[in-house]
Amino acid sequence: MIIHTVKNPFMCRVGQFTQGNRDLCVGLDYNTIKQTKEFWCYLGKNKKTHYEIDSARALEVGQEWTNKRGKTVIIVPIKDFKKVESKYDKEKEEKKEEKREKINREIGLFD
Repeated sequence: MIIHTVKNPFMCRVGQFTQGNRDLCVGLDYNTIKQTKEFWCYLGKNKKTHYEIDSARALEVGQEWTNKRGKTVIIVPIKDFKKVESKYDKEKEEKKEEKREKINREIGLFD
């Protein structure tokens, strides 16, 4: 599964998705949504959390829009995505690797 990176999420107009409120939204390429069953994305540089949505659900709740280049985009609020936290912790893995190296030196694997 490809996890796309959304560089610039944006706030929609007041009342566009939620009555009287503005929602954080992303623009999804229409062709990409049509080619996959699920769409996964990161928001910005945060790689510990990704967001998933079924393509059918994105087409159902999203609003179609054509950008300046003539590309069809589906605007979908983040609240309709499923938020998934990654269990991978880079610092924790580095500490484990340091312990492994220390043990290997003690038993003579790296002389």
